[in-house]
Amino acid sequence: MCLLLIKNKCEKFIIIILFPLFIFSQSKKITGYLFIQDSICLGQDKQKQVIKLDAKNVIIHLSKDLLHNNKYLCKTNRKGKFIVKISEEELNYYRYLLFTGPNIETSFISLDSVPNQFKHQLINIKETEYSIGKPAIYLYPEKTQEISVQLKFKGKLKTTYPAYNEGWEVIVTPNGELTNKKDNRKYNYLFWDGVYNFPESHYSHKDGFLVKKENLTSFLISKLDYLGLNNTEINDFIVYWLPQLEQNEISLIHFWVNDNIDQSSILEINPKPNTEIIVFMEFKKVSRTYNIKEQILTKSIRNGFTVVEWGGTNLDTKRIIE
Repeated sequence: MCLLLIKNKCEKFIIIILFPLFIFSQSKKITGYLFIQDSICLGQDKQKQVIKLDAKNVIIHLSKDLLHNNKYLCKTNRKGKFIVKISEEELNYYRYLLFTGPNIETSFISLDSVPNQFKHQLINIKETEYSIGKPAIYLYPEKTQEISVQLKFKGKLKTTYPAYNEGWEVIVTPNGELTNKKDNRKYNYLFWDGVYNFPESHYSHKDGFLVKKENLTSFLISKLDYLGLNNTEINDFIVYWLPQLEQNEISLIHFWVNDNIDQSSILEINPKPNTEIIVFMEFKKVSRTYNIKEQILTKSIRNGFTVVEWGGTNLDTKRIIE
């Protein structure tokens, strides 16, 4: 407040009291958390468990009409959180908070309805599919006999050889030679591949092996032998996967062992085998070595009627379902 004295024509002073004008800012600070509902498979006869994933690296914009006139604000951190401060001018111009990203459907919230702290679920996430590459099934009965193989795969089958046709019916010798009853042809193993959408948690490898290109062959021979594969199976495995692995100077390799590819693929075999050895390898390119806990593998021993299945996924070849 200040006083202003003004002399009028009558030589009298008029006192004018001036009050300063305070303008209160209408800016808004918003602390938010974005998440995505997902599910994980618990096994063939069990329900899926719903889990909540942090929506990391989601791009946040201010938007006027959801199509144009958008202003970039920030990205969510790895825990799905963000903090933005929106000025009074921006609040007067923009109408929405807009959330976009490569793996989510665009989502928005009206600025009028956004509290200073809130949680928001991003729905309709685009699924990420990975190829389940060349699972090969070898059968070694103790005597020549007929064997029925049913594949309970929760993804989408792409190729089978011999043709699956809702099951394989084969006659198998103790050395593993298969005769497919439907075409009377001989095979070394049963082949299938497909695509499956694992939850993101499946690929959060907390252990594994970092393998340089020049060490790949010796590494695979050593680990596959320890896991129980024989010479023929190891050679088949390496011939298929080595060309892809050798594209990387360094690869992170993780094995899923004897868990039916994280319970996504179940073999039902009649008669029931005494020993099952299932080896599924996931790998991806890394730019440098770093500290990762070395995966502890369990040695498998063949006993009686033995079934061996191996396969893998190159995690650098994922695709987004549009």
